[in-house]
Amino acid sequence: MVTKFTYQITFLNAARYNAPPRFLIIRKLYDHIKRLTCLNNERICQGCDLSSKCVFHLLSGADFRYYPAILIRRDLIEKSAFAPKDTIPLTFFLIGNDHFKGYINGFFEQLNSLMGFPLRCVKLETLTLESREKQKTKCRIMTPLVSSSLSEQADYYRTAYETNLPIGQHSALEQARAVYDKRRYTIDHKTIACSGVIGTIAFDSIDSRYLDLGIGKSNFIGGGQLIEIED
Repeated sequence: MVTKFTYQITFLNAARYNAPPRFLIIRKLYDHIKRLTCLNNERICQGCDLSSKCVFHLLSGADFRYYPAILIRRDLIEKSAFAPKDTIPLTFFLIGNDHFKGYINGFFEQLNSLMGFPLRCVKLETLTLESREKQKTKCRIMTPLVSSSLSEQADYYRTAYETNLPIGQHSALEQARAVYDKRRYTIDHKTIACSGVIGTIAFDSIDSRYLDLGIGKSNFIGGGQLIEIED
């Protein structure tokens, strides 16, 4: 199961951030989940004997070593300064773990500021994405793909989150171009690399939900976003 959550943020005052607000919000969401669920008094994940029972460890993809279950949709370039009454949409996804929806809903119900700037958050929609197999599909990678094994990614979603998101054989990237993101993306003291490649890629088969989720190691903060190229 993949659940899509759509919200709208309204900035009540002029606001300027040192990082894209969508990233700041997903970082704050993971901090919220860890604060509620961490079983370790020292709040240190590395070497924790309780990780097998920990909700944060599960949803964060083993403390961001693999493929987290909560993702946000982001653009390659996003503004960080806003005027009063400016709005932005937020699109989140939850892979599997249907009984953990409450963590996301609860977080947004109480979200009224970001880095000290007041805002208003309105929930627009929650829906379950249907699985459809797409064959002989060519896609453009719109945000940097941090290389990883796509079969490993599908295997992780199946074993960790009990969600089948199959992905078949794929071509080498065409018109590949390296993209360097110099910004530091840090969540729970972990720095996530977002520099990667963009280009086009062809799949012999792919679950349609990857067109929402993206592919690669950094898809949970907007990397590896796909747009299908129509014939």
